[in-house]
Amino acid sequence: SVPVLFTAVTDAETAELVASNEAPGANVTGTSDMNPVAEQIALVKQVAPDAQTVGIIYSSGEPNSVVQVELARDAAQKEGLTVVEKTVAEGSQVLQAAQTLDVDAIYVPTDNLVVNSLESVLQVAEERKIPVIVGETDSVKRGGLITLGLDYHALGVQTGEMAIRILTEGADPSEMPVEFQKQARLVINTAAAERMGVTLPQSLLDEADEKVS
Repeated sequence: SVPVLFTAVTDAETAELVASNEAPGANVTGTSDMNPVAEQIALVKQVAPDAQTVGIIYSSGEPNSVVQVELARDAAQKEGLTVVEKTVAEGSQVLQAAQTLDVDAIYVPTDNLVVNSLESVLQVAEERKIPVIVGETDSVKRGGLITLGLDYHALGVQTGEMAIRILTEGADPSEMPVEFQKQARLVINTAAAERMGVTLPQSLLDEADEKVS
């Protein structure tokens, strides 16, 4: 049968694409775009040391998002942050969800629905001067403040390398564990910091892999 490779699936096991991430079991494997969620939530305290609440907007219909929000809840508790959740079912609800959040920071996971309407979240955040921590690098380039996140181009290359092993080296997809991106990139939007009224610590700016302005 034809090997199947997926990419940018947050948790293939939860999505029932594989028996387990370690041993897929069928002719299917690929790469995950699971975020370092705990490290991303930790950024809240780095950009807003006095923050006590973090808002998360997500689609409860996306299994990938539900997994990330569960991880974010645990991470926030360890950081002493209270999570305020708003779920949406369609893009037109994102603006209203953002407007109803009374929080010190907002976290946007790699939720397809919300990321597609990211500008609505940014509009509210800039008006209220609150930082928006995002799940991947492209969202920083669109105006999010900061991420320690994935590079989807690199993830695509990683998936291509798996395909080469299958096609030219005879690797068996059923025995190839789902791969995760090895290195997250710290990307900061300095122009967004100004719009959100955030003073970024120099130590964080020095650590950045990329600065967008």
